[in-house]
Amino acid sequence: MAARRNNPSAFLRCDYENQDPKTTALIFASGKMVCTGAKTEAQSKLAARKFARIIQKLGFPAKFRDFRIQNIVASCDVQFTIRLEKFACTSHGAFSTYEPELFPGLIYRMKQPKLVLLIFVSGNVVIAGAKKRDDFYTAFDNIYPVLAEFKK
Repeated sequence: MAARRNNPSAFLRCDYENQDPKTTALIFASGKMVCTGAKTEAQSKLAARKFARIIQKLGFPAKFRDFRIQNIVASCDVQFTIRLEKFACTSHGAFSTYEPELFPGLIYRMKQPKLVLLIFVSGNVVIAGAKKRDDFYTAFDNIYPVLAEFKK
């Protein structure tokens, strides 16, 4: 693995931005592509198709296949401030990392569904790692009562 990091030819990629929908694609020498920035699953698929078509027009034998959503990120505001120090010192501390000197948010690793939540004192919550939209709703329904316990 270390050899790959020191060898730039082992990690070839081409970055390309698209305006509609506003997305970015990382196109790797292996032929795989990662599309980021879409606001919906449908926009993500549309953008990936557009990128594949551009690659075809450039003369490469690209095919659009094996499309899948790997990581969805969502954010919300619970509309109250949260006492993160107390949150981290409870039984939830086993799932939490809170080091305000390094990062201002509490990192909560939820087991079911398996997601990561970044929880900030301001009440902003970022949920990452979902493969489908329903995981967000389940995660938020699970964490909201806990956050309400630590309301300032």
